[in-house]
Amino acid sequence: MSQPSVDSTPQKKRSGSRSSATNFASDCTDQWSLRMDDARKEREYRRFDFDDIARCALPKNSTLRDLVDKRTKEISHRLDDILVERSQDPETPALVRQAANECRKWLRGELISKNSSRYEKVIYPAHAALIRCIAGHLDPEPTSAGGTDEAKRVLLPYASDLKPTGSDKRIRIDGALRSCADASSADDELRPDYRDIVLVAEAKWRREQDKAYDQLIRYTRQVYANQPNRRFAWGVTICATLVRVILFENDRMVSSKDMDVTTSTGLAAYIKFIVSLCFCEEHQLGYDPSMTWCSENEYWIIKCPGRTPDNDDEQPATYYARDPVFVADHLFGRHTRGFYASDDPELVDQPDTFIKDAWPHAERGSEDTSRDELAILQDIVQQLKTRGIDTTGYVRPVRGGTVRLDDDHDDNTDTVLDPVVGDIEAAHPQMGTIAENDETDAGALATKLAAGRGKDDEACAIDDSSWVEVIPYRVHRRLALKPIGKPLYALSSPYELIIVLADAMTAHSKILNLCGYLHRDISTNNILAIEVDGRVRGVLIDFDCAIKVGSQRRVRAERTGTPPFMSINNLRNSSVERSELDDWESLLYVVCWLGVYGVSGANQSKYQADIERKCRTDKNYKPPLYAWECGTFEEVARAKKENLEDMGTFTGSVLNHFQREDGYAMLKSLARRLHKRLLFNSHLDNKYMGMVKVYCGGDDSDESDDDTSKSTVVFVDPFAKRLEQKARDQINKDLMKTMAHYKAAACAMPTATKDCNDVEALTARISADLVVTLGAKPADLGALDGGLSVPEACREWLTGVRASGTESRTQVNNAHTSLIHFIACRMKELRDGLNASDAASNPKRFLLVCGSGQTQTKASENSSLNDLICAVVDPSVTQLGEANSTNTVLFVKAERSGRQDLAYCQLIHDTRSLYADQPNRRFAWGVTICATLVRVILFENDRMVSSKDMDVTTSTGLAAYIKFIVSLCFCEEHQLGYDPSMTWCSENKYWIIKCPGRTPDNDDEQPATYYARDPVFVADHLFGRHTRGFYASDDPELVDQPDTFIKDAWPHAERGSEDTSRDELAILQDIVQQLKTRGIDTTGYVRPVRGGTVRLDDDHDDNTDTVLDPVVGDIEAAHPQMGTIAENDETDAGALATKLAAGCGKDDEACAIDDSSRVEVIPYRVHRRLALKPIGKPLYALSSPYELIIVLADAMTAHSKILNLCGYLHRDISTNNILAIEVDGRVRGVLIDFDCAIKVGSQRRVRAERTGTPPFMSINNLRNSSVERSELDDWESLLYVVCWLGVYGVSGANQSKYQADIERKCRTDKNYKPPLYKWEYGTFEEVADSKERCLTGLERFTSSVLNHFKTEPGYDMLKELAHELCQWLLFNLQLDRAYRGVVNTTKPHYRRPGTRVNTNTIIVEDPFVKRLEKDARDKINDDLAEVMDLYKRAAVTALYGSCQ
Repeated sequence: MSQPSVDSTPQKKRSGSRSSATNFASDCTDQWSLRMDDARKEREYRRFDFDDIARCALPKNSTLRDLVDKRTKEISHRLDDILVERSQDPETPALVRQAANECRKWLRGELISKNSSRYEKVIYPAHAALIRCIAGHLDPEPTSAGGTDEAKRVLLPYASDLKPTGSDKRIRIDGALRSCADASSADDELRPDYRDIVLVAEAKWRREQDKAYDQLIRYTRQVYANQPNRRFAWGVTICATLVRVILFENDRMVSSKDMDVTTSTGLAAYIKFIVSLCFCEEHQLGYDPSMTWCSENEYWIIKCPGRTPDNDDEQPATYYARDPVFVADHLFGRHTRGFYASDDPELVDQPDTFIKDAWPHAERGSEDTSRDELAILQDIVQQLKTRGIDTTGYVRPVRGGTVRLDDDHDDNTDTVLDPVVGDIEAAHPQMGTIAENDETDAGALATKLAAGRGKDDEACAIDDSSWVEVIPYRVHRRLALKPIGKPLYALSSPYELIIVLADAMTAHSKILNLCGYLHRDISTNNILAIEVDGRVRGVLIDFDCAIKVGSQRRVRAERTGTPPFMSINNLRNSSVERSELDDWESLLYVVCWLGVYGVSGANQSKYQADIERKCRTDKNYKPPLYAWECGTFEEVARAKKENLEDMGTFTGSVLNHFQREDGYAMLKSLARRLHKRLLFNSHLDNKYMGMVKVYCGGDDSDESDDDTSKSTVVFVDPFAKRLEQKARDQINKDLMKTMAHYKAAACAMPTATKDCNDVEALTARISADLVVTLGAKPADLGALDGGLSVPEACREWLTGVRASGTESRTQVNNAHTSLIHFIACRMKELRDGLNASDAASNPKRFLLVCGSGQTQTKASENSSLNDLICAVVDPSVTQLGEANSTNTVLFVKAERSGRQDLAYCQLIHDTRSLYADQPNRRFAWGVTICATLVRVILFENDRMVSSKDMDVTTSTGLAAYIKFIVSLCFCEEHQLGYDPSMTWCSENKYWIIKCPGRTPDNDDEQPATYYARDPVFVADHLFGRHTRGFYASDDPELVDQPDTFIKDAWPHAERGSEDTSRDELAILQDIVQQLKTRGIDTTGYVRPVRGGTVRLDDDHDDNTDTVLDPVVGDIEAAHPQMGTIAENDETDAGALATKLAAGCGKDDEACAIDDSSRVEVIPYRVHRRLALKPIGKPLYALSSPYELIIVLADAMTAHSKILNLCGYLHRDISTNNILAIEVDGRVRGVLIDFDCAIKVGSQRRVRAERTGTPPFMSINNLRNSSVERSELDDWESLLYVVCWLGVYGVSGANQSKYQADIERKCRTDKNYKPPLYKWEYGTFEEVADSKERCLTGLERFTSSVLNHFKTEPGYDMLKELAHELCQWLLFNLQLDRAYRGVVNTTKPHYRRPGTRVNTNTIIVEDPFVKRLEKDARDKINDDLAEVMDLYKRAAVTALYGSCQ
């Protein structure tokens, strides 16, 4: 069976749910009981039984039908044998064998359990085993070329009792089947995916058939929502041993008779159904052959019928679209779907056409086009053009018509149910769906429709007769329309909404008066927004329910529309004729709905979250307008009548629930005016007002409650009175005038902000608005500037009411959050009127506060993050998800008055996580709040620079802080602290890294692009070089097979200097060149590919000056005497060491500090990036101490050659600077990170300078003594590396286990200190003292360090190596006593001949100095190299069995 190039079901991409305003109230009360009640109503009013419904799956071809019968007999005959084979095959997985046994019991009726839920779970694998047996029998031979006797597919089961991908929350399905090319695709643990499900199976206890139906209904709805090419759906219920097949078409669920699988007849019938699904055509599975999914390009290929305005017989046109913007998220109805499409596959992401796909009602065999939407739209456009009216703001048909299954068959109800449609009609001659005159039935349907939440669960176009068809006739129609617009929830403000609604109703009026069509379905989904000449416009769409009217502009009573927006007359299906006033009433409901639930999708999400929270705390809570959506038609009509009864009631029950953001005050005013003009028009008499029949005496005889009454009491229906021509014209005139007035006001709103063209102007405007708002009385808050308000807590903070020092951090945080939200929303409102194309004048982002309290980050599992400020596109978004530091711009720390230092400490602690979680972080911002005093802090590599206090109770201080926040919204990304040369690709989940162009052969190449996952080394510290490392590839397809190591760091440099002696790239290039010149293989050496200084843009390198631009000069001038570290002041240096050690990062270096006693105010650094080869794994990734010894030996061999042959001393031996690689199947070591390396002379010694990583720095280095540095310091560092890994463990697992033990001991004993604790925490001098105490003698070294080594295999050899290194480095017996140890020795000063003896004179000899003598140093080097070589040989032998 060959695979097609395109798939009939979507793959690897989930269809989005239609975002409709009509689904919020139901979603908010979306409890299991309510959903099951909805499903019960669906079953009661939609289901009927037809024994032979499975015939719809039989192949049309007679040969294939015969083949289905043949295969069914074969499987039925051999089924038990197959199950026995599977249950006894030792190579079959145990679960499959068990399922085969349970299937045999099930088929014999022996699968019994007293617990019904347990019984269901036993049925799942039994049914799955049956399906696998069928699939295995139908599976083609491997050598088969796809003959005519082969199945087109096989059906395989998913894993059972799991929540599928794409499902509603808390929904788990019992089982489902998927279509596969062959049985080899079986995966018993594959999670169901609604995108690929062919049918859903629901298992229940024997007496729970109705419950099985109800759950199947709920699950199958998800199939429609996730499969845009779904025409109808199959389902299966299993109640004990009774199986039923169900077909879901647009109006009915048709159920088969019981098939008892314990009988041969019932089992054969079910097997035949499954086999039929394997042989039938795709459309018989329920898929639309004219809509296919291209998995390669991830778009839908849609054939649109050929009728155009100019030609009825054109061939279908092909369109290409991503997932639908409107989905059929309901089980019954028109199943309307909408796609943004293009007829060019290259422009699929720049669509220009809207594809509408639906199943409207029709009349069999009729050619009447009065209900044909394509014909209606063509007529409307033609009439408008004839009258010279511009059709830009009107929906225009491009092409469309009835979808065809093939050249001979249209797609309609008959083709869905062929060949049983006639039999169904004959079997149920008296059955009706809806008794239109029976309000009970119609009301029950209304409940279902409202709960369905889909505009297509329509009550429209119902026949006048009291009973309609058993299976209502529908046709599958598809239209290509222009222009495409965005839905109302995509609008940014109520002002835009008012403009769009006004345009839509203007179009509605012209279409009615000039073309003679009444729309009859005004709703939130049927009005779209487009952009014309940079301004928003409205378009009225969806003319499915439209109807031709006469000169009276009235039509007979007929229920049409979407329940929440249907007029009261329409809901009640009263005898009053329908007119445009019903559509105006629908518009009023649209305005109210969006005023309450929010215009933008963000506002709707926020409101929905609030409603869900209230529903969780109060089960009896009902959201506003809940009764407009949930209930019978009569109940919805009654609720609307109560809400609109008078202006007071309307205000209290509806208007007071409008949102309070800016612009909603105008929307509320519009709703109030529409209500008044429509229902209580002052230009008309009292009998035309309201909604209640009024007593008019005996003069009128419009309607009487009792025809037999002798009294002359007459009641007048105001709905009927308003239909009079004169009254209707007056109401229409007033309503159009109202919409025009409010449209003009909404258009004027943004233009008032065009003077806000920069940060200064916006700051001044927002500050002034805030001052005005704060000056208002609490009762008036929200009434200013369209409703944007400041909460009382924020008002008290900004006015100094809470400045007494008694305020809590929570109160300050909440007040600050409100201020940031006010700034964002006000700035957005003020910017909405500017031209969107003027990028320089528009904010690049908005800032909102997200999260408070305890928050987890990658770097710190229990960081107490009070507030995080995150960047968002839309400030109306308040649900930013779980607070974390990966999407954070800056942290805010609040404390009480006088606790500034504590706020600083907390801010330092949490800002560290930004560097750890954001690999593209260059520097960081922070804010502290102490009472009403705000400070802004900038963290750069060496400094935290704090602003002065900004008192928010003063206009100056408040304006200064607002300006800072506004500036962050306008500034470039690099000014927020991000690296523009390193960006995250969220689609593919990798970093795109630009590496500078200097290579060993060329200094001027363009930057190269690399692709990498998250870094393997992160900058988990606040100050220092911020070194990060990535495993990368220059091919995005090979991002998971990296071959290059990217190193990103900020080393010190000298301003304006071209000296390359500290340039790591130049050092590595020189080393590799010298080694190659000497014919040495560079496999075990790090080799540079390219690198250099990172650039912000074409004109600026990234360095300290660009970070602090434009204030770096001012800082230097303001602090001319300030130094960072007094090198001779051990207190300062020690304090720095404490900070560095606590950071636990190799980059918290104390390296390359200037010789002068004080260095620059802001030390100068440059941002450098290198691409290196080979890539290796860190030491913690090694599997044993033997591998560690080999790696360390190789690294020190390379160290020796680089020193002796190339003249470079490394000076930073640590656990992070040695990597392991694999060469010819064996582990090798590589020495990396030459940031601290320096060129040495023939003496191989350099001036005293503190460099390295504190836990591994030599004692001389830590003390920054005057003794020159040499390779002996690096050997001493190696000793500390061996001890460190011997104690903490080589592998990451060992280290994690050891760390857990340490944490447990620390919890039980607060005074407990881990081994080597003092090597890491303390001042440089304290760390040096600790190491000196450990190394005063070999016995002391053994007791304090070696005895803490791990006891696992291999650590004995590592312990011996540490002992030997200590002995030959510090206690070399071949040298004089003066050369041994780490403590200065003394000896008497003997009298020279002829001089007087002074018995008090002694000489102090420093062993570190003595060991620097050439002979001693050479001897020690040779001995140490011999030790490493000896232990390497032993380790190789232990690992590989041979030292060769």
